[in-house]
Amino acid sequence: MHLNLKDKERTEKYWKFFYNHPSSSFYQDKIWALIKNGWNSDYFYIEKNNEIIAVAQVLSIYNSEAKKNLFYCPRGPVSDLYDIETNIELINEIKNFAKKNNGFLVKFDPNYEYDEKLVNEYKKYGIEFCHKMYSYVQFPFSMMLDINGRKFEDVIQSFSKNGRKQVRKSYKQDLELYVGNRDDIKIFHEITADMCKRKGITYRPIDYYYRLYDNFKDNARMTFVKYKNEFLSCSFLIRFKDYAIALYGADNLNIDLGQSYFLDAEEIRYCCENNIRYYDLGGVKSLDINNGLYRFKRKFTNNNIIKWIGNIECIIDEDSYQKFIENKDDRDYSPELKGNIAD
Repeated sequence: MHLNLKDKERTEKYWKFFYNHPSSSFYQDKIWALIKNGWNSDYFYIEKNNEIIAVAQVLSIYNSEAKKNLFYCPRGPVSDLYDIETNIELINEIKNFAKKNNGFLVKFDPNYEYDEKLVNEYKKYGIEFCHKMYSYVQFPFSMMLDINGRKFEDVIQSFSKNGRKQVRKSYKQDLELYVGNRDDIKIFHEITADMCKRKGITYRPIDYYYRLYDNFKDNARMTFVKYKNEFLSCSFLIRFKDYAIALYGADNLNIDLGQSYFLDAEEIRYCCENNIRYYDLGGVKSLDINNGLYRFKRKFTNNNIIKWIGNIECIIDEDSYQKFIENKDDRDYSPELKGNIAD
């Protein structure tokens, strides 16, 4: 069913189910729809025996390449993914809605780890998970630290020898942690923009970070590392339930005093002190030990790799879809998802 937001009773029921469900993610929170300026948002649910059993927040936007609307359910649906019939019912309802609203594609990336058997079960029903790079909005892999009630010192002690060495070395460099406020978003954006320009990659406009900060409020934490009054690096942490993610981060790259090790260690300290079980250092595109980002993040997570199940792409208009994926990276992550990664 398409949720009528004017129906207060049903809307409250929707969000109660969402917040209590183990697969819920901040990407499916109504707050995220406020962050995604320019996107429309619609809400869908499946109800059985007067109980909601699956929900989905779907964002949509006009795509200039396809010349039609893209519909995207980030880290959704929120449901028991192993209840295949319920999820297919929900997916089909959303797909039909998209068809009626000039959609060419509906994309889902459930908040579930890779399960080859489950992927094959969905295939029997005509639903295929795509693992090509162009299908990913989120990263195919996440590096996740499970704190599980441990004290900060115990977490650091669990790191590899090199990881412990780098963290302890950073604490000898006279670095200072600074927890910012709204007025410091300009500094955060400057550090981020400077790093992205050097690397030749795109970056968010400053208003985006204001929306993040204003809407997540007490669940947003913006931190900086300073050295002799110079800002060296920064992190934007989002908290949701017992989980926190370093959603954005940057380094000015001018000085290397181990500030990235220092900053992540302090984010871990924050999680330990605030009863946050999972600290997500963010995604990686490669599990190759020669990849610098993966090599760095594995030191903080005991190499705990979350391999996401992938993307369901419901193609409504094949011609528009081909225009959308034209010249995009078609690397296939299936071998890495199926394979074992050595420590």
